[in-house]
Amino acid sequence: MERHTTEAIAAALRDGERLQRDGLSVAQVAVELGISAATYRAWRRRYGSADDEAVSRIKNLERENAALRRIIVDKELENEALRELSRGRW
Repeated sequence: MERHTTEAIAAALRDGERLQRDGLSVAQVAVELGISAATYRAWRRRYGSADDEAVSRIKNLERENAALRRIIVDKELENEALRELSRGRW
């Protein structure tokens, strides 16, 4: 699976908007950009017409959110283990 940089996504969306204004369909735009139509639609849904800076900020926030979720899961597991120990089930 190929990962695209935030700059590449923003550039692709800009190009896609230009191509659509020129009359190409979403499927044709996706072929021009070398991605699937589903990927193009997902990018448009997620990033809309955001500029490079906004796309980069969104990506960073998503990474931070994922890290925080992992921390919460770890704490929940730790709390559950402590509850089990306090009940004498070890």
